Amino acid sequence: MRKRHRTPTEKRGIGIYSYDQNKNMKPVGYAGAILIGAFYLCWGLSRLYGTIMFRRAETKAFGSPEPHLGAFIVAFSMVIFGAFVGHAGLI
Repeated sequence: MRKRHRTPTEKRGIGIYSYDQNKNMKPVGYAGAILIGAFYLCWGLSRLYGTIMFRRAETKAFGSPEPHLGAFIVAFSMVIFGAFVGHAGLI
């Protein structure tokens, strides 16, 4: 039997956005995505910096710091979310 090659009937989008969403998006939407992504990225980096500084202060005061696992998870998730949203605007 011969294999048939199918031609796509609809155009592909970029990432999670469909072709229609990309076609109808205004420049202000791209700028908004970049700004919101940059905001979350900076907020996550500042939380990460604050957590690291807090751990250093605990190390100096008590010898061994608490793990602060929740704070690291929140900081890294904010950094990843900010990078994802900003990236969607840059595409």
